[in-house]
Amino acid sequence: MNFTKLSISRSVKIAALLAVLGGVSAVSRAGISSWDIALKSLSCTDCMHWKLIGECNWVKCGFLECHPEVSPMVGHYIPDLAIASYSGKMPIDDLSSFGIGDDNPATMSQQNRPGDTQVDYKHVRIFGNPAVATYAALGQVGLMCQSTVKVPWLLYFDSAADPLWYSPLSIEGLFPQALIGYPYIKAQLPLAKWANVYPRCGWGTHPYDAINAAVAAHRAAEIVTRTGQFHLYVPPSSDCGNRCWAPPEVEAGNTDTHKFQMLYPVEDHSGYAFGGSATWADGRNVDSKEGYVFALWRPYKCCRKAGDFYIGRFQWDTYP
Repeated sequence: MNFTKLSISRSVKIAALLAVLGGVSAVSRAGISSWDIALKSLSCTDCMHWKLIGECNWVKCGFLECHPEVSPMVGHYIPDLAIASYSGKMPIDDLSSFGIGDDNPATMSQQNRPGDTQVDYKHVRIFGNPAVATYAALGQVGLMCQSTVKVPWLLYFDSAADPLWYSPLSIEGLFPQALIGYPYIKAQLPLAKWANVYPRCGWGTHPYDAINAAVAAHRAAEIVTRTGQFHLYVPPSSDCGNRCWAPPEVEAGNTDTHKFQMLYPVEDHSGYAFGGSATWADGRNVDSKEGYVFALWRPYKCCRKAGDFYIGRFQWDTYP
């Protein structure tokens, strides 16, 4: 099998789909549109990290005989979810009415008014990223995996409907993770941190608003990618198709489980786990009115079906 030709063909298909999405992208005045989310997500080739990592072995049978078949095993990230983290207006313009409840009044942390403090609250809404429709189409022709998120625009989490999100004194405050302060999102200096992950609520105390928004987005992503949590949410499916290995749960600081890409108000062209130097926040609150949108990328591994019976796989390269 000529993998070079297949890879080139894959790139051509993606380029064509990007052109289509670009043609129908809505103009966003005060925030970002869902079509812009799809376009910016798909254009981040560094976030995708596509890689040929092995092969799958099959047996294909005809009328009188059976013979072995081999299909390539690939790994790549998919921008499964779009996460809006905000204090005021929901920044995804055309999805602002897609919510379960009314947002609680929030404290905006950088208004420089008398009486302001660094205590900040973020609403979060998580939607199926419309970009997953592209991966679903490409998955039908091989060398691309399909997402566990089956429905673009579906609302998976709305903090306004989750009572635990508004209260830092909820039951999660008694969890061992909250009592010992681990896991946490690390800062650049040893033992320093952006924030604890638990309790997973909307409140933050970092002086930089963009970091409070990132912490809230990460907490919500941890909730949604797990089952059986005390929060009110809809977990995505664990099914990504035949001979597809779904991504793990999101873990703080671990890019083997996820990557974030800021889409608004600043567009990033690479993916990363939150943490590190606070300079990351520089310039990210420009004209955003403390509203931010991120794509959550998660790693997948899959093989194209090439026979009637699956025998096994040989993975010669680690992923991710």
